[in-house]
Parts: sequence; C-alpha cells; structure tokens
Amino acid sequence: MENWSLFYPIKIAKRYKNTKRSYLLVNCLQGKHMPVRPEKAIGLYKSLGTFFKDQYPNAKLVIGFAETATAVGFGVAKALGNDVTYLTTTREPHISDDDCICFFEEHSHATEQKIYVKEFKSLLHRTNEIIMIDDEISTGKTLLNITNELKRAFPEIYDKRIVIGSILNRITKEREDIFNQNNIYFESVFKTSVSDPELIRNGTELTAPSDEFYNAKTTDNHKPFHFAFSNVRTSINVQDYLDNCQQLACYIMEHFNFSGYKRILVLGTEECMYPAIYVARMIENKYNIEAFCHATTRSPICVSRDKEYPIQNGYIIPSFYDDKRISYIYNLQEYDAAFVISDTIRASENAITSLDKVLASYHITDRFYIIGG
Repeated sequence: MENWSLFYPIKIAKRYKNTKRSYLLVNCLQGKHMPVRPEKAIGLYKSLGTFFKDQYPNAKLVIGFAETATAVGFGVAKALGNDVTYLTTTREPHISDDDCICFFEEHSHATEQKIYVKEFKSLLHRTNEIIMIDDEISTGKTLLNITNELKRAFPEIYDKRIVIGSILNRITKEREDIFNQNNIYFESVFKTSVSDPELIRNGTELTAPSDEFYNAKTTDNHKPFHFAFSNVRTSINVQDYLDNCQQLACYIMEHFNFSGYKRILVLGTEECMYPAIYVARMIENKYNIEAFCHATTRSPICVSRDKEYPIQNGYIIPSFYDDKRISYIYNLQEYDAAFVISDTIRASENAITSLDKVLASYHITDRFYIIGG
C-alpha cells in the first residue's frame, strides 16, 4: 500500500492533466477538498490567526488568496479584530478589470488572478503591515508577482511590512532571505524542508474524475433560494462579514426543517468557502446534528480507491459561476441532507442540475441551494 501522507494533516494527491506541477498537497482540515467538521476547520484557521494577533496586533489589512485560502484568510482577519479589512483575490468576473490589478499563478490550473484596488490607497493609510494569506507556499513566486504589481501601482507599499501567512511553508531558507531583503516575511503553521514532493506512486490506480453527470438534463429539485451575500472580493470589514454570515445562518435555520436529520453536508462553491463553514457550525450548535463542510473547486485531481489516498471520488460539473467552465466536487458521502451555499450572482440550471444529480447518487434525499441575488 502506498503512503500518501506527508505529515498530518497534509496528504499528497496527483493532479489530473497538469504538466506544470503534477502533485497537489491536500489539507484534511481546511474544508476544501475533504469533508470536515466545522470546528476542526475553524480551529486550524485560529491556530494561524492567533499567531498573527500576537505578533502583528496592529495590522488592519488581510488579503486571502483564491481559491483555497479564502476561508483561512478570513480566519486570520477575524483573529486580528472586527475593525480589520478583509478582501480576497479572485478569478471571477464579478468586478471590472478596470478596478483591478492582474497577476499570475504560473503553476496553477487557472493562472490568471486579480485583486480589487479601487479603494486600496485608503486601505494602505490604515495600516503599516499588509497580511497576505495562502494555504501553501512553495517558491513564493505568485506572492512575488502580486507584490511587484501592487508596488508599481502603489509606491507607498515600499514603506510597509508585508507578511505572508500560510498553513504550510516549503520555501527554502535562501529564497526566504531574498524576500526578507525586500521587507517581505513569512509565518506558517507548518514548516517543512520537502521542496518538491514528486511522489507519484507505483501500484496505485489513479483515474480521472467522472463526467457521468456533467450533461444531466433534468432535476427533481426545486428552485434555488436567494440570499444577499457580501462581496469579499471588493473588501469588507470583518464585523460586517460576520454579520452577513450570521444572517445567512439564521435565514437557513428559519426556512428549513432540520428535524430527522442526523448528518448533513454544507457545501461551499469554489472561492465561497467561509459562509458554508460558518453555517455548518451554527447548525451544529443549535441542533443535535453532525455537519460536514467542504467546497467545489477548479482543481482537477486524480481519484483513487486506495484508502490512504485523499481523493476517493470526484465528479466534473459545470461551474456555478460560469457553466461553460468546468468545476469539480470530491469525496462525497451519504448524508440526510445537503445545503449548497454559493455567492454566485447567477447559477445556471445546468450547473444546479449536474450537482443535484451527483448528490442524489449518494442517496442525499433533501438537497437545497442558496445562491446570491
């Protein structure tokens, strides 16, 4: 049997058809690719956030990187205080490119990212430190790309300390020294010297995610419910985002009957992770229910039935944000009900139908969709 663990809670998976980087490090607690109880995910975010609160108590601006670090980024912002401003990078067309700076994540399946900067100058005036949060740092190249672009547009950043926080840091000491010379520093929960885990195992059967339900045409499900989500892509005060998540949780608990449920899934979509985790925790706190959360993703990952491998099943579905784009859902299990939470301004019938058929195939009888709008 192959050992797919790097160290707890990090496992290694094989990317599907990515020639730039063939592996993916999967965090069992992050609430992205693998289902996790909300308290465990929040505990992981808090471990990084508490450190930043102790070391950088006056920081007032936190940037979370799409798509995997949007939730942990907010966890750090929340730990720093309710008056902190939080925003995320994005790959979505929610905001005009005229109001953004674009940068590249070369190793990714989706290389182009952007950050909203229309109000960035005023945000810089509030802080001497800029906190950037990603789930994993390997070479730091993406971070160098964004910091260089921001410095070109806002020279005052040269006088700011930039601190890069991550759950996992694999950057070499020599490369970290180069960043330090440019007033860029690194903090992480886990540090490892494993530089390039090209651990493609022999003897493990790896397959592509299934496209069985990609072109599903009919659904037994109802129309989606609509909620006014806050847009973290254009920056938001921490307290305002918490209030919005609280309103979402109250909306769901008021509109749906949870009696008879013992085990439910609260599923986020792509960049929209934290609201699902928040809702899952609120449901657990109010009802005697086990709630699990994770999210759809743009990441194409190979699937294996090897019990040590982190991605046990996977399905190709149309994205909730653009049904001409592919998205993926992994590690589904049987639940009494599923609540899909997406801040998309519109989700096509094709996208909802495809995911609905996938969820139904796991005998999830009650399936609800709460989307933006």
